[in-house]
Amino acid sequence: MKDELLDKLRAQLDAGITTEPEVLFVLIKIRKLLETRTTGPKSPTLKFFCDWALHTSLDRGGALNIIMQFDKVMEPYLAGDMDAFNASIEKHINDLLTAERFRNELQRFLSFHGLPYRLTSEQSSWQDFVDKYLSSVADSPLEIKPLPVKYVQSVTITNIMETEGKLSWAVKLFDFPNPIYFPFHFLAEGRPEPLQHSAPQTPTRPPG
Repeated sequence: MKDELLDKLRAQLDAGITTEPEVLFVLIKIRKLLETRTTGPKSPTLKFFCDWALHTSLDRGGALNIIMQFDKVMEPYLAGDMDAFNASIEKHINDLLTAERFRNELQRFLSFHGLPYRLTSEQSSWQDFVDKYLSSVADSPLEIKPLPVKYVQSVTITNIMETEGKLSWAVKLFDFPNPIYFPFHFLAEGRPEPLQHSAPQTPTRPPG
């Protein structure tokens, strides 16, 4: 089974990824390989981004961690402390959900399995992949069930406030009728880390 997965993944990577279904195909194969392997680099960020693309909603694992981080962020927001809020966004959200982490773990994964990694090493290929990935996860919520959080019920990426192709976070709180929106920063720029061989804006609420 593993060899078959690798063969199919290699064939798609060699052919190139130009459509959203091809992005999802690659992520499905990667997720299955992550389930079967017992050695290799740890890939929690890669696993989370695979799961997010392949499910209409998530409420466990990496999703729970993201929601709990948002719960920390909303405390200074609700207290009206925008300086603390912006600092908290940078610390708990922007550093956690980055294209850089996704790219680095994906490149290590591909290298470990002897797969071509033009997808991550070439900037144009990576940018196109990220654009199609974000399109696939937009409006797929990270939701909370009865769990130990104070404020956040769900978190979604949405294009409701789209400006110049940029998406927004929509954070639904338990006691608020409307979501709170603020910019979603997921830069695909820069370079992946070398392989080892052997001011966020103040959030605004939409008109209600």
